Amino acid sequence: MTVAARRPASPYARRLARERGFALASVTGTGPGGRASSGMTGRVPTPARGSDPATWKPKSGDIPTQPGVYRFRDAAGRVIYVGKAINLRQRLSNYFQPLRSLHQRTRHMVLSANQVEWTVVGSDFEALQLEYTWIKVFDPPFNVKFRDDKTYP
Repeated sequence: MTVAARRPASPYARRLARERGFALASVTGTGPGGRASSGMTGRVPTPARGSDPATWKPKSGDIPTQPGVYRFRDAAGRVIYVGKAINLRQRLSNYFQPLRSLHQRTRHMVLSANQVEWTVVGSDFEALQLEYTWIKVFDPPFNVKFRDDKTYP
């Protein structure tokens, strides 16, 4: 049996996060210097494994309407999906619709997750940069892997 080790953030990713004030290294949302990106980070408590998304979904009023990046984590704490949004509240509410109305892949991801975290950033461009960085750092299984034409089969 092999155990997948969690890759540490690359020096480039840590430097980029430090320069931009992103909360890359901390699950609770405080970044380098003890400050969160744009002053706001959210986290939903972890429920028991295999629980219904309705038991761990955040209240709509708790989610900010600013641009940001969100992460879904599984029961082991691994990041399984990273996404960005211009309006976090509007985007995250799409994941908590009735399960039958979700696409099969999205439904599988939501059922695999047991918490969601978000980090508010200053603009949609910063959200794009942070999403790209986190996808490289965490290598989430539900994010699409982009390949160039030289390595794609």
